[in-house]
Amino acid sequence: MSKPGEMLHPVGYWSGRLTVTEHNYSTMDCERLVFVWAVLKLSHFLDWQRFPIREDHQASSSIYVTTDSSRRLTRWRLRLSECT
Repeated sequence: MSKPGEMLHPVGYWSGRLTVTEHNYSTMDCERLVFVWAVLKLSHFLDWQRFPIREDHQASSSIYVTTDSSRRLTRWRLRLSECT
């Protein structure tokens, strides 16, 4: 986590396209997809430390508290649990 007064800087900017299947995801699932992708793809920058996440739909916190038990969400939870 950053120290008071410390400036945070982005490590990069990425964009991408959804696959045909991902086009059918809900807005919240698309947000979750981006969150999971970013954590897994940028793990070498994170070095398994605490880090701030700024988002507009609370996808990162809702991935653990939702009652949705879809296989996709369960798979994402398992992938993220490897990072902790």
